[in-house]
Amino acid sequence: MILASALIVCILVSIFFAFAAAFLIRPSNLEKWEALPRNRAGGAALGFLALLFFIPNVEPMFSAREYLSVLVIAAAALTVLCYLYLDYLFSRAFAGALILGAHFLLNATYAADLRYSSFFAFLCFVTGTIGIFIAAKPHWMRDWIRRIANSLFWRIASAVLPILFAIASLILVVQLKGAA
Repeated sequence: MILASALIVCILVSIFFAFAAAFLIRPSNLEKWEALPRNRAGGAALGFLALLFFIPNVEPMFSAREYLSVLVIAAAALTVLCYLYLDYLFSRAFAGALILGAHFLLNATYAADLRYSSFFAFLCFVTGTIGIFIAAKPHWMRDWIRRIANSLFWRIASAVLPILFAIASLILVVQLKGAA
């Protein structure tokens, strides 16, 4: 159930990213989109949500249920510190969400043992790698937005990857619903 819900959210987010890359990011409104990677409020919100959603990932180290209140307080404190001291906060939060999301989806689909999940695993690898690159050099997200706005090749490539991710996720959702 959690995997199916996560895949449906993944489909919706992927469709939004494809739509944004194909139709919203243009040279005429590039200035607005260029400000997105440095957006502190959006980055803090996305980062906080990502930290809360991925608290269960600390389970191998210690019980997340036992220390849930401490982990939520730590996530809030980390969010405040990041808001105060980091530049390109949205880029960093977006990169972290990509990395952690790819890890979660890859882990969950592997545990579900679904057919055709190898293509989905490859797309998770690509998504996680993009997140790692953006995390390493957060200004690359701004450069990527500029390329999408000014180059048809980058606009198409940046729209096709989320569409493929949405299709692969849809295939897995259909398999999950058929297995239930």
